[in-house]
Amino acid sequence: MRWSGRLSHGRPSVSLPEAGVHLIRNSRNGRALLGSTANLASLRNKMALERATDTPGALDLRLRGDIREFGDLAVLEKLWREKLDPATLY
Repeated sequence: MRWSGRLSHGRPSVSLPEAGVHLIRNSRNGRALLGSTANLASLRNKMALERATDTPGALDLRLRGDIREFGDLAVLEKLWREKLDPATLY
């Protein structure tokens, strides 16, 4: 939770993390992982770590085999960004 100041009645105001649903698709074999998270920022951070270190350690265990077989997350992300409309991405 993030601290966002105080309300007029003196109690702290706390904002909850943004939750959401995500889909990670393997374009080579057509399989996809549909998941949900109570904290999208945390998932984004995990994905950034994966790209920076080129290791599948923080991702869902079900993806590890495909990552090892099909390769680098940064390459896969770049390919998908080229296919998708930038206006629809965060």
